[in-house]
Amino acid sequence: MAISCRHTSSGVSLDFTSKLCGSGVGVYLRETKRRNRDGSTVSYLQLAHSERHPVTGVPQAKVIHNFGRADAVDRDGLARLVSSISRFLDPAQATAAAHAGQIEVLDSRRFGGAWVADQLWERLGVGAALRRVAADRRLDAEATERVLLALVAQRALAPGSKLAATRWPSGWRSPTVPDSATTVLS
Repeated sequence: MAISCRHTSSGVSLDFTSKLCGSGVGVYLRETKRRNRDGSTVSYLQLAHSERHPVTGVPQAKVIHNFGRADAVDRDGLARLVSSISRFLDPAQATAAAHAGQIEVLDSRRFGGAWVADQLWERLGVGAALRRVAADRRLDAEATERVLLALVAQRALAPGSKLAATRWPSGWRSPTVPDSATTVLS
């Protein structure tokens, strides 16, 4: 049985590749909400799995077990269920699954455009050519090439003047451009 974790809109789900979920699409704990006539909202917890509709192939949630209202659920029972499932995991997997929902995002930056620019830069051989030329001139070849990539990427992703390029790298990161190279511009 292969088990992996992924984040869903309602928490963490466990993917079980076994006969439990039929097609092996996924088993997860989900929270559903219902609005009462008086305007209050009530949440319910359910253990569900996804299976594909036999004709359309669209995934559909099938409830395995209703735990009841979220505010009245037996938390100790849920802890026993987690403990029971954890018996089948090695310690590293159990720790990762237990702490999966406790991730704190400290910072985020756009990454896609800079990555594409970097990949094109390398695939076209621009980086290698610039490193060769910079090395012949007794410059730090890697830093020079990375700074030039940052300048070109700035013009492509956030068009502006050379002066604007000195302010642009503060929110930009590339997997291959060290922070020291972007601080040269600022």
